[in-house]
Amino acid sequence: MRRPRHGAIAGSRVRRDHEDLLRRLALSDDEAVAATLTRGRADLPGVDPKTQALVRLAGLIAVSSAPASFHWSVAAAVAAGASDEEIVAVLVSMAPIVGGARVVAAAPELARSLGYDVDAAFETPGDDARPLHRGPEGPEVAR
Repeated sequence: MRRPRHGAIAGSRVRRDHEDLLRRLALSDDEAVAATLTRGRADLPGVDPKTQALVRLAGLIAVSSAPASFHWSVAAAVAAGASDEEIVAVLVSMAPIVGGARVVAAAPELARSLGYDVDAAFETPGDDARPLHRGPEGPEVAR
């Protein structure tokens, strides 16, 4: 049995194929990087499509991505079975890690992607925002 390395989490063990991939990525091995970028779009063993979509959304929040990327990611998460509650929970869960500024920037984009018109909520005092109508290509402008 191998001994845990310095800094390893007690009781954790990395499979040999994962060790190989992590080592090759750490060395910036071109083939490993290319395979990871390609594989990143396919189903990964041990990670269901909904979890993949939510993790990708968290990544986009972390890097303060473009609105179109948020829209694509939310659509993928919804298509994989994620609820609005789970999508908002990803945003809230990221707050202690990425900070308030990134969460505040991402919130209206996620809202639009979920079909909620945040801007309308500010324009109509005392009234809730007009819902956006979600079509097959995503939300449309408020009617």
